[in-house]
Amino acid sequence: MGVAGVWGIVPDLIALAWLQSRMVFHVGASYGYDPHHPMRPAELLALQRVYPTPQEAREALDGTGRHFAVAYSEGKLRGRDEALRTRLLKLVGGHVGRRYAGKLIPFVASPIMAIQNAGAVAELGERSLRFYGG
Repeated sequence: MGVAGVWGIVPDLIALAWLQSRMVFHVGASYGYDPHHPMRPAELLALQRVYPTPQEAREALDGTGRHFAVAYSEGKLRGRDEALRTRLLKLVGGHVGRRYAGKLIPFVASPIMAIQNAGAVAELGERSLRFYGG
């Protein structure tokens, strides 16, 4: 949550999404893909693993495919079996408490969020390079 506390969550998420989308579009453009082409947002959603393929993401953006919220939640659980889900749910209880306790304290949360965001952006960048660069 950082210095702004609870009020900073939404601007932080918006800024992160904006930076990630700009990065993916720039990577695509560096490999000759038009950043204004209608498939770029769909490819972004596929690279963020919201949808399994850019085509499914494009259908959803056009209003003919699975709704974004459904695809996002399914994407988070895709490929996992029931035993793994159960084990994960048990771990989440303890992990959430430890992970978010520090985030509630203003100047402790900023470095934690910066490291997590940097990792997410780096991972998305690597997927983008593989997707557009081959």
